[in-house]
Amino acid sequence: MGNTFGQLFRVTTFGESHGGGVGVVIDGCPPRIALSDSDIQDELDRRRPGQSKITTQRKEPDRAEILSGLFEGQTLGTPIAILVRNEDARPEAYESMRETWRPSHADFTYEAKYGIRNWQGGGRASARETVGRVAAGAVARRVLATLFPKIEIVAYVTHQPHLYGSSALTLLLKVFVLPWLLHRLINQLDVRWEFETLINVPTTMIIGIVLVVFAFNLAVPISQLASTVTRSTLGIAMASVLLSFLMMITRRKAIPQVIGFLAMENGLFFAATSATYGMPMVVELGIALDVLVGMLILGVFFFQIREQFDSLDLKHLEKLKEGE
Repeated sequence: MGNTFGQLFRVTTFGESHGGGVGVVIDGCPPRIALSDSDIQDELDRRRPGQSKITTQRKEPDRAEILSGLFEGQTLGTPIAILVRNEDARPEAYESMRETWRPSHADFTYEAKYGIRNWQGGGRASARETVGRVAAGAVARRVLATLFPKIEIVAYVTHQPHLYGSSALTLLLKVFVLPWLLHRLINQLDVRWEFETLINVPTTMIIGIVLVVFAFNLAVPISQLASTVTRSTLGIAMASVLLSFLMMITRRKAIPQVIGFLAMENGLFFAATSATYGMPMVVELGIALDVLVGMLILGVFFFQIREQFDSLDLKHLEKLKEGE
C-alpha cells in the first residue's frame, strides 16, 4: 500500500486504526502561508466518527497537533507533521480476528503481500487512515486560498428521490410487465420454439465473438472520456447492443426479433448509465413508455401476421404487394 503521493506537494500518512495515533507529514508546502490549528481542526471535525448512524460509533475527539513546520502562525517551507492521537482505541475488541480474515477488508491482501497483517481494526486499511488525508487537504486549502484567492473548493451531497422511482419503474416494466406480455403472446399464438436462422450456428457464433471483441476495443477510447465509476462497463453495454442487433438480423421468426429489440434497448440504456451520471426522470419515463407501447404494437403486428399467413416467419412479408 502506498503511503506517499504527490510530487511538488507530497503527502505521507502514518499510523494504525488502533495504534497510538494517526497523522501526516506534508513536504513541499510553500513558506509564509498563514496556518493555525483551527484551520485543520475545522475539517477534522467534519469527518470525526460517531456523528451519523451510518458511520462507526467510535468516539474520538480527533484533536490535531502540529508538531513541526510552523512558526508564529506561518509555515516555514519545511515538512509539516500533524498528529492525531487515538483515544478510543480498543484492540482487544478484534481478538476474534487474529486467526480470521475480516470480511470486506484488506486483511487477506496484506497477509498475501507482506506475510503479516495488523488484525486490530484493519491497521492501515481502515477509514481512520483518512484523518491524515483530511489534515493534508486542510493545509492544501490554505495554500490555494493564499496563492490563488479566486479558487474556491466546493463539495456537496444531494438527494435524488427520483432514482427510487426510476428503479421501481425499471423493475416493474422489464422484470414483470414485458416478460408477462411476451409470454402471453407466445401462448396465445401457440408459438413453437423452432430454431431457424438465416446463417448457420457456427458462423453466427464466430460473428458474435468478433462483435464482442470489436465492442470492447471500441469502448476503450470512449470510456476514457467518461468520469463515472461505471465507465469500465461500457464495453459490456456495447457488446450487448451489437449481439442484440445480430440476433435481429439472423432470425427469421418475429418473436426472436422482438426479443433482440428488447435486449438492444437494455444495452443502450446500460451504455447511457455507464458513460454518464444518469438521465433525467422525464427521459427515463419517455423511454419506458416507448418500449411498452412498442411492445403492444408488435403484439398487434404478430396477430395480424398470424391471421394472414398462419405463421410468424417474416419471409412471408415479401409476398405483400402494394394494393393487396
